[in-house]
Amino acid sequence: MQRGTKIGSLFGIPVLIHKSWWFVFALLTWVLATTYYPQDSILPGQSTALYWILGGASALLLFLSVLLHELSHSLVARWRHIKVDSITLFFFGGVSGITKEDIKPSSEFMMAIAGPLFSFVLAAVFYGLTFLSLAPSLYALSLYLAQLNLVLGIFNLLPGFPLDGGRAFRAILRAYYKDLRKATQIAVKGGKLVAFLLIALGIFAMFNGGGGIWFIIIGFFLWYVAGASLQHVELNEVLKQYTVNDFVQTKYPSVLPSMTFQHFVTKYANSNYNTFLVKGPSFVGVLDVTRLNKIAPSLQQKLQLKRLSLPVHQLKTVSVHDAAHLALQKCLKQNLELLPVMQGKKVVGIIWRDQLLHRVQWDAQFGL
Repeated sequence: MQRGTKIGSLFGIPVLIHKSWWFVFALLTWVLATTYYPQDSILPGQSTALYWILGGASALLLFLSVLLHELSHSLVARWRHIKVDSITLFFFGGVSGITKEDIKPSSEFMMAIAGPLFSFVLAAVFYGLTFLSLAPSLYALSLYLAQLNLVLGIFNLLPGFPLDGGRAFRAILRAYYKDLRKATQIAVKGGKLVAFLLIALGIFAMFNGGGGIWFIIIGFFLWYVAGASLQHVELNEVLKQYTVNDFVQTKYPSVLPSMTFQHFVTKYANSNYNTFLVKGPSFVGVLDVTRLNKIAPSLQQKLQLKRLSLPVHQLKTVSVHDAAHLALQKCLKQNLELLPVMQGKKVVGIIWRDQLLHRVQWDAQFGL
């Protein structure tokens, strides 16, 4: 969920919007404008235009609240000297781009609770505004945002990973057990319990005339992310035992930078590889066939592979001394089958993503 369109930066942290955010923004605006605000108990008898303005403003301020919630995580991470790559708003809220997994329990705990605590602060601020002499529309808007931030804070404190409460719970467990994998396994069970209860609540609501579809969707999403998070930790814990040098291959598929695309297709049509290093006297980049769009026949005779490769200055490479789990993270982040292993500017070999995954599977199966 780190990918998206950059809309700006806060405190030097890039803020991205995932394409799914636009759908939820439009949907939430529509629901608030046509269903929530026109209720007799909320704000009856107003113009359609006002309802739509309130719907759009509410959706925008809610997502701003989510952004500030995530920013609080990120600023605490910065304070604890942990790198934050980005903040991304998406379908179900937001996520801070913190890729480091081996975080001290005390730091993880403080980072985790910072978000919900700030949501409670926002809830108090918006609730305080309702005591001012506001127009009915602004009163309704402030009350809605106070309630939503309160719910956001409480929900995120539930002790189920990957919710903030689950991360705080994992930090406590890790401090006690001194074992990240075991702590994550227990916290993920809590996350799956929360997910199951949300799904059950959604089904119950649907059979009783309520709108439970969102509970079901969020429940399945949490179930999936909890499982994926545990898998990620288990991969890292296994591969931390090894370095890149344990996996490096000195024989690898390579092509010349000056080779034309037509020549490449003819020569390697029966190849088992989809990814090649592009190198001559010096290393140029990586050619990933699966990323190439259809190339017009008129260009195939002229276009050289160095123009089609992912250039070396955009690649995240590894050295033989790097930990193996970092190599896997870089493979996955760049969606590459292999990574060049560098010594200075010289390629000394490659490391395959599938090698790393196979090693994890092998260790799990045979308990190595």
